[in-house]
Parts: sequence; C-alpha cells; structure tokens
Amino acid sequence: MTERKDRPRIALPSAASAGGTGVYSTISYLPYGGLKSWMAHNNVVTTIGQATNLLPRPSSISTAGATTNFSSGAYSTAPAEVCSSPR
Repeated sequence: MTERKDRPRIALPSAASAGGTGVYSTISYLPYGGLKSWMAHNNVVTTIGQATNLLPRPSSISTAGATTNFSSGAYSTAPAEVCSSPR
C-alpha cells in the first residue's frame, strides 16, 4: 500500500490521562483510524474487530483481563437492498 501524500497525517494518541492518572494506555488503531484496542487503568483490554468489508464499523467487541469478560460475538449487517429506501 502506498502512502497518499495529498492528505495530512493525523497524530493519534497512544495513551490518555485525567488529573495526572492514567486512564487508558496501549491504544492501537485500525488502518482507517478507528480504535482497534486499548488497555484501561485496571488492565482490562478492550478489542474492536475490523469489519471484513473494511467499512468503519466493528465486526465484534470484546474484553480480556476482567473478572467477567464481555464478547459481543460477530456483528452482521443487513444487505444493501434491505437498507435502501424505495425509489
């Protein structure tokens, strides 16, 4: 993949804090700039799967490292003909 030179690059944060206390760390991003994963201050990692069609919506959301972890399972979307308005 070649880098496009006609668009400015945006610096995305790799950590966040509030009042001097770390809230999120190890933040990573998908190629289009959406969140891929982050680690909260309690060491729980949240991961957002990338849609297989590369649209900016998740394929799944899950956590690891929590007392009780969460997994959304796979998301699916309706076909375009279901979502389109009548003409």
